[in-house]
Amino acid sequence: MQSEACGWQWNAANFLRMNLEDHLGDILRMQGKADQSIPPYLKARSINEELVQAFPGKPRYREVLALNLVNLGLAHQVSGPTEAQKNFRAAQAIYEKLVAEFPE
Repeated sequence: MQSEACGWQWNAANFLRMNLEDHLGDILRMQGKADQSIPPYLKARSINEELVQAFPGKPRYREVLALNLVNLGLAHQVSGPTEAQKNFRAAQAIYEKLVAEFPE
């Protein structure tokens, strides 16, 4: 088992990596390169899913995962509307669970 310090470092490093990938996807999508934004968004989603699994008590990771799914859905809107809807629905489900758990 990892020590508390190692767990915190893993947590912080992966959160930063996930944010970098997500922001790279944002930049590419805003430049009109939606197809090129998908791989960074997918990598961000994968990292974020690991964080959600490793730290289920931290709602912030679920919130960021939902935002990442929205971004991924936006990137897919042009080339894959079915995939876009799948991502939007997954994000909506996460947001609904968060609202139910944290109504204030």
